[in-house]
Amino acid sequence: MSPPKNLSLLLVEDNPTDRLLIRETLMDSLNAPHHLSEASSLAECLEILGQKNIDAVLLDLGLPDSEGERSFLKILEMAPDVSLLVLTGLEDEEAGVSAMRHGAQDYLIKGQCDGPTLARAVLYAVERHRISSELRDLATRLGETTRRLRDSEARTREIIEANEDAMLVIDENNIVHFANKSSCQMLGMKMDKLLGQPFRYSFDRLRSGDLEIRREDGTTCQVEVRISQTVWDDNKAHLITLRDVTKRKEYERELRLFRTLIDHSSDALEILDAQTGQFLDMNKTGCTRLGYTLEEVKQRRIHDVDTMLNDENWLLRSGLIAKGEVHTLEGIHRTKSGSTFPVEVNLNYVELDRPYFVAVVRDVTERNSLEEQLRQAQKMEAIGTLAGGIAHDFNNIMGAIRGFTELALRRSQDDQVGKFLGTVVTSCERATKLINKILTFSRMQPDSRQQIKLNEIIEESADLLRATIPSTIEIEVDVSPDLPCILASAGQIQQIILNLGTNAMHAMDDGKGKIRLCMGSVYLDEDFTSKHNNIKPGDYVFLCISDTGSGIPAEVLERIFEPFFTTKEQGKGTGLGLSMVHGIVQQHDGVITVKSTPGEGTTFKCYFPVHNEEPDEAPKTNQEEIPGHGETILLVDDEESLLHLGRESLSLLGYNVETCASATQALEKVLSGDNKYDVILTDQTMPEMTGLELARAVIERFPEQRIIISTGYSALLTQEVATEAGVRAIIRKPEGIVKLSQILHKTLKQDKSTPDMFMVHSE
Repeated sequence: MSPPKNLSLLLVEDNPTDRLLIRETLMDSLNAPHHLSEASSLAECLEILGQKNIDAVLLDLGLPDSEGERSFLKILEMAPDVSLLVLTGLEDEEAGVSAMRHGAQDYLIKGQCDGPTLARAVLYAVERHRISSELRDLATRLGETTRRLRDSEARTREIIEANEDAMLVIDENNIVHFANKSSCQMLGMKMDKLLGQPFRYSFDRLRSGDLEIRREDGTTCQVEVRISQTVWDDNKAHLITLRDVTKRKEYERELRLFRTLIDHSSDALEILDAQTGQFLDMNKTGCTRLGYTLEEVKQRRIHDVDTMLNDENWLLRSGLIAKGEVHTLEGIHRTKSGSTFPVEVNLNYVELDRPYFVAVVRDVTERNSLEEQLRQAQKMEAIGTLAGGIAHDFNNIMGAIRGFTELALRRSQDDQVGKFLGTVVTSCERATKLINKILTFSRMQPDSRQQIKLNEIIEESADLLRATIPSTIEIEVDVSPDLPCILASAGQIQQIILNLGTNAMHAMDDGKGKIRLCMGSVYLDEDFTSKHNNIKPGDYVFLCISDTGSGIPAEVLERIFEPFFTTKEQGKGTGLGLSMVHGIVQQHDGVITVKSTPGEGTTFKCYFPVHNEEPDEAPKTNQEEIPGHGETILLVDDEESLLHLGRESLSLLGYNVETCASATQALEKVLSGDNKYDVILTDQTMPEMTGLELARAVIERFPEQRIIISTGYSALLTQEVATEAGVRAIIRKPEGIVKLSQILHKTLKQDKSTPDMFMVHSE
């Protein structure tokens, strides 16, 4: 196909940017002399057509004074000999097909055709239009001389045979009278199977504009059909042109699929002008998240959306990202309604016709929340580890103080001295309880729980609160006896109420207001529990404590459960109250939430999982000392003071006592003898070998040996581990002589072959 010597083209487009893009594309890619006129409306187009001879018109169907079918029909009415190419958007493909059925030569989708494609389409359209015109001229001049007919026919055949499109002439009875070589290739048929035979596709299918052709070898292709009237052998006929658009259809399907995937991405995808920050495109996720339509987005720049950007620092940021490198940035995006959310932006710089930024924007609100929960958990774990170390050493010291004080109390004949020593014992018990509280909030202290109803504890706690807070503060209690039970430690639940109630009192600066205690039941679904990773969906009973105090500022609210964090003046609080509450709730497999508005008050809600099993009877406490009967006890401890205390206490109880200052020494003594010890009482934390390791080594040789382990605190020594090793009991230090006598008595009563392991907690 040889291009015309000089083409006169008319571009009808109201968008200046698109006009500039098409003009430059034609200039770069159309390898033929041409002159391009431009019009921005149908009226201007018609005026130019009336003044100039135009070979081809490139028409945008959406004009300010005319749209769609009306535009190209007006043009064809005024200039029927002009070659018309329609420009459409991706979603207006059907309009392009309709235009071709009404006489347009071709249609192009904006943004999908490169320079060569546009140039080829223009040349083909002009050439096809000329071919069609010539064929019509040939049909009307059949009566001319044979020489002229042969020359015209030869020239026409040459043009037709060189055409990549399939071209056939079919009469009104659907008989094929002419077909070019491209027809045979496209249809997969030999020429003798086409000519003189009925065409395999009816006019009804041809007029649909699209056709799927199945060849004899089983392959298929998608074609676009154009039909025009002609004359063949002095009879009316139809010129059928078939264009293979298989690759184009596949490309369009892939493009639509790609766009669908982009629009359904969980992340926002944005395309920006790298120089101005103007939004050029955005997927549906991004538009929905920001609350804008795509048209509204395109009217904004990135620093209209990101609160961390402005004109000045956008220029700095736009000067990042060598080509091909991805930079990860953080930002805060503002929605159309004014709300904000944190984002992580992966920004990539690309160059096509101009420099762009391609941004993948992820909403990190939930991730930030989970990270904050993790940081909080790590803080609690660190404090818990510290608490465990303190507890071990403290309980060893307290064990010696309490034990020697009890011995002194037993031997004292002075009543006044006895009272003093009794006070020391009581103080030791209080100190031990304090350590247990620290272990509780760090979730490192096992608790004794039973099935309880919250209403009874709330009523008892409310009475205690009334006795400790000013009478000007009202306490309102709303309980229901019909709620299900929970598995909990009654004392610890009471501790929660008293701590939160005391905090509520302190929040009322003027000493006036109301504290409300209530309870209820609720089902916590996955939407709630997913934000609190230590609980599972299910039925819960909640304890709600609210006040009308001063409230908690937002900057303080996220830190209130941190150990030792307090806003109170020095000497008025330790900062352990709320952290202890937090630890108790988590230890009960629950969760605590808080809502507060400065100036209006605060509401804490503690959720506990429902427990509907039958409650066990509470064990009776025996305070009687049970003496021994000369049984032999091997006492093992690396603390000299505790070793001396144990010898004195056990001797006082009537036992025969041997001592060892290390586990290795004790193991040598046991293995060298004939298993003469009724009970081995060993400390857990010792150098070289722990009490548990000692127990395993002894029981491996003497399976029936009774062993008790005493520990101030050990995270590794659980009841399950001790039972597996064959240990009979675990004693939490410090224990008094009475409790120690009961433990030894219970252990000695056990059958050697069927041990029944038990654990004793310090009160």
